[in-house]
Amino acid sequence: MGHKIVINQSWGGFGLSPLGVQWLIDNGLDICPADTWDDDEGPVPQCEFDYPSQIPRHNLLLVACVEALGTAADGHCAQLKVLELPGNQYIIDERDGDEWVTTPEGAVWTVID
Repeated sequence: MGHKIVINQSWGGFGLSPLGVQWLIDNGLDICPADTWDDDEGPVPQCEFDYPSQIPRHNLLLVACVEALGTAADGHCAQLKVLELPGNQYIIDERDGDEWVTTPEGAVWTVID
């Protein structure tokens, strides 16, 4: 059985909307609310995840959030997509925020004789 992950499919970078972050909080993920991210006043909340970019892309709640909210989960300049992997290993690469996934099954190796 494969695993699901979330990647960004547009220029600009991975991010969640405030609605997506609130969905995660409401469903038990310890992430700081979106309104605290740029708050230079007062104490900074201590959360397991300060920002969405710190959440592992295979986190079950993150995957469920994107599946439940669809495009409403997309942060500024983000176009999030859930992918199902054939195995349990992945690397996310990106260029200017547009991401793609490499898995051992999908890698084409150059072999030196």
